[in-house]
Amino acid sequence: PDARTELCCLPGAERGAADEMPFFVHFNALCDARNPALYKYPFMRLIMTPPLEIENLLPYSMQLCVIDKTAGRKWISALDRGAVAAVHAVQPAHLVLLTIRIPDAGFERCDGSIIETSDDDEYPVDDTITVIDRHDISLALRLHRMDVSGSGGRCRRISIYAPYVMVNRSGLKLFYSSKGFFKGVSAVAGQNLQQNAPRNADDVAPSRQANEDAQPLMFSFGSYDLKNRALVRVAGSEWSRPLSFDALGSAAEVVIPASNKLADTHLGIQIEPGRGRYSHTRVVTFTSRYVIKNTTGLALQYRSVYNSESASIIRDGERQPMHTLLRARRRLLTIACAASDSNGRLKADIQGARWSAPFSMDDVGRGYVRMPTSAFEEVLVKIDVVLEGACLFVILQREDRYWPYVIENLTSIDITVWQIAESKHGESSQAAAAGGYAAAGQGSPVRRAATLPASSAATAERKYTVKAGETLDYAWDVPTATNKLLVVSAQGATRKVSLQEIGEQRPFVYGRPPLPPTTSAGRRSMALAQQRAIAECTMNIEVVAAGPRQVLRLTGYTPEHSLYMPPVAGSSGIVGPRVSRTSTTQTSATQ
Repeated sequence: PDARTELCCLPGAERGAADEMPFFVHFNALCDARNPALYKYPFMRLIMTPPLEIENLLPYSMQLCVIDKTAGRKWISALDRGAVAAVHAVQPAHLVLLTIRIPDAGFERCDGSIIETSDDDEYPVDDTITVIDRHDISLALRLHRMDVSGSGGRCRRISIYAPYVMVNRSGLKLFYSSKGFFKGVSAVAGQNLQQNAPRNADDVAPSRQANEDAQPLMFSFGSYDLKNRALVRVAGSEWSRPLSFDALGSAAEVVIPASNKLADTHLGIQIEPGRGRYSHTRVVTFTSRYVIKNTTGLALQYRSVYNSESASIIRDGERQPMHTLLRARRRLLTIACAASDSNGRLKADIQGARWSAPFSMDDVGRGYVRMPTSAFEEVLVKIDVVLEGACLFVILQREDRYWPYVIENLTSIDITVWQIAESKHGESSQAAAAGGYAAAGQGSPVRRAATLPASSAATAERKYTVKAGETLDYAWDVPTATNKLLVVSAQGATRKVSLQEIGEQRPFVYGRPPLPPTTSAGRRSMALAQQRAIAECTMNIEVVAAGPRQVLRLTGYTPEHSLYMPPVAGSSGIVGPRVSRTSTTQTSATQ
């Protein structure tokens, strides 16, 4: 029990004892006590470990200084991020201090911490180490203690890590503040501000290189409290609502109000734990909330529906973030073909462009809009809204094969269809505010609108005529409508149809034929004649799925094949679903 477990190598006299420090190595013997040969032969493993190890789990390299106050020795070294330094100049039973510097992050001073002690009551071991930046703002880093593997619990590894690491991938200059439960708003240490820029500058954002925007920022609240919150803002804006960094695995939106109260900056925030040995650190990533990607093969211009003053140009294959949006209940976007000036350069032309119908950037999934390319032609644009982390990618693609809906008129009369307008939420007015767009006719995904008058192109309800025996490729005129219903009109009668209800729907009675003359044939013959007369002015409605699209099939009503009963005497239309004529009474088999 009294055997020494460490070895001290003293410096040689020829090398200068004053400049060299002793070199301490810890020994630990591992053996299998169940092996009977252990008492005859020294079957054991001898493990040599340093008395102390310092691990850098920060996103930056640092310079450290370890001071053995008991022996009066000082050890200085540099440590890269993720590296481990073995300290052989100290002894575990002594009073050992640690100070660090992080020049790359702007922390040049440190208060120092006790990492080893000889008396826990008088000099307790610290679990934090505080560094100070050039603006005298403190950052409390954490110290994690663990035993060195194979040392028998006598040697320690001290891991230095930041409680939170914030990564800005939005492309904007962000400013941060912290807010404790028992104190007000305080500045965050380590923010890369220019020397001449004040910390509370609201009008001018310091310029930085693009590669500096993704540099991590170490952050801490100073003390652990579930009610601690952080705030973020951009240049020319107010502070965001208080944010909590304790919801691991969450991805949400951060809305930063502008100073003029008219627009907001939208960012995405994702909180994840570090991987592997960095699991003690929580990584907070700020990204753009909306990213527009153009793969249509055309140069486009896009803008918010509520913005009638400016638009942005996006070329084919480009990807652009959209940060600032005017305040509105919904985030609606509209697109158009980009215009060109006299020199052939692309420019934004809001008044002269033919804008598409608005679509929502928050509706994750697939949608379609018709985008006019000229006064009489339009193309179908497929919109895929994909959520990756806290970022919504709005991918614009040109659809060259299938329209989402097909209307087949297999009846003997012409019909007119249009999307029902929603006046309650103002969707029709939003569509009209997006700008006039050409009306659609028949044909492939590039269609002509010669069958419709030009005045109907800018109206809220765009009506389409489908002649008998023809089909119409269709996409919603107002994709942002809450309840998407199609109106079918024939001979003055109308019927609302839902294209989402797959299957046969209630037949549509579009006329009132004259009653058959009264004869002596009997009541049953009159009922059959009335049923045949009503069937001639009734069409069957069926919605079927045909590959990637849905087909609205309108056919003549045949009572023998329909799922709905024909009318009875005294009725003016289809009375309801057909019921089985088989008795439901269970009978026993005849013996």
